[in-house]
Amino acid sequence: MKRCRPIIWVILFVAIFLIGKSEVFASWTEQANSAGVDIEFFGVSAFDASNVWAAGYDNDNIRGTIYYYDGTGWSEQANTAATDAVFTRVSALDASNVWVGGYDYDNGRGTIYYYDGAGWSEQANTAAANIAFAGVSALDTNNVWAAGYDYDNGHGTIYYYDGAGWSEQANTAGVDLVFYSVSALDANNVWAAGYDIDNGRGTIYHYDGAGWGEQANTAAADIEFAGVSALDASNVWAAGYDWDNGHGTIYHYDGAGWSEQANTAGVDAGFAGVSALDSNNVWAAGYDFDNGRGTIYHYDGAGWAEQANTAGEDIEFRDISIIAGSVYGWAAGYDNTNSQGTIWSMTISSAESGGGGGL
Repeated sequence: MKRCRPIIWVILFVAIFLIGKSEVFASWTEQANSAGVDIEFFGVSAFDASNVWAAGYDNDNIRGTIYYYDGTGWSEQANTAATDAVFTRVSALDASNVWVGGYDYDNGRGTIYYYDGAGWSEQANTAAANIAFAGVSALDTNNVWAAGYDYDNGHGTIYYYDGAGWSEQANTAGVDLVFYSVSALDANNVWAAGYDIDNGRGTIYHYDGAGWGEQANTAAADIEFAGVSALDASNVWAAGYDWDNGHGTIYHYDGAGWSEQANTAGVDAGFAGVSALDSNNVWAAGYDFDNGRGTIYHYDGAGWAEQANTAGEDIEFRDISIIAGSVYGWAAGYDNTNSQGTIWSMTISSAESGGGGGL
């Protein structure tokens, strides 16, 4: 795959290991794909082992699509029918409250869809404002954030839902910046990560309950953060790509400051998503440019290492979601070889979950 620096990366753009001291093995396998339909998945979010959503774009039918896993199989749950729209990241609060953000190409505006347990519908759009949402994070039914880019004004934007309606909570007026991901820990701790186009560096913003401000940037390092995941006030991770050094990078916040925790030095790889289960189990997923394959890294509390890759298959992972349980991880993306969407699952057992089935 040829690399490029897009404005909205997520839109336009087999290993076995031992977990801690549990002596239980985990493995990643393809759980499903969209064989016969050219779909690109950009986001995945799991509530539990029987409620998982993947969102993206159906290239064949020119529309946004949302797939759902009920514990036994994947199927399309909704699409934007005659509207040419793309869905990016998705956030599942529970089985009856799910949000997905994206971009409506037909109308040139941002769009946010909501699932109430019965069906999907557009909950909000940015009307005349040409905004694309790349990330969404739901804390509860009265606190949801969506982050992205305002094309009209050339700055990053963050919208907020208070249970009654959506409105812009903050923007980076005066700074040409794009947010790719947002993660809410509580009402006073929300992080948004992305890229400062003006200064050519990675940026991380923080919301403290009163307002948003830049908490950290990568100064002279040309880094693009594509994913962020908050576990607690002293454990937040941001993952992306280091353009200066041509490798993937993962930063960590310890409650006092941000610093690089790991990188893929020697391997030209980039991370698109990161998900934290606990302080000894964090995953990052992306693409290995050197070897033309998807890659998933794992942090065990001591260090990061590649846990799995799609050797022999040219797959790009765009997002990852981890929950507690016997089957507790999903990574979604695009299979370049077969021009189809792909969803991989991590299974904690001696037997792997069903691989390679159609959606």
